[in-house]
Amino acid sequence: MTFPAELEGSLPGKRFLVNYKGEFSSFDDSFSAFWFVILTLATAGYGDLEPVTSSGKLVAVVAMIFGACYTAMPLTLVGSQFNKSYLEYKRREALLRTKQEV
Repeated sequence: MTFPAELEGSLPGKRFLVNYKGEFSSFDDSFSAFWFVILTLATAGYGDLEPVTSSGKLVAVVAMIFGACYTAMPLTLVGSQFNKSYLEYKRREALLRTKQEV
């Protein structure tokens, strides 16, 4: 999706090198676009590729928002489970301390 969006209005014959404004595209092929989207979703963003057209930037923003949500949900679930386990540990520790005092 990023690759076709980035090539919007590109000149025929130079489709993979430059768009209609004369700007070079960072996406030489579909794999480069795929690599960019995966890095954006993973919130890594090495900085080796960047969209230059408006539609390419729009696709990147959507990927960024989706990536943030995709990352936040598992982290919330893991954090919640960690908190439950920690509270259970503290409860058992307090119970053991109470038994030792008696």
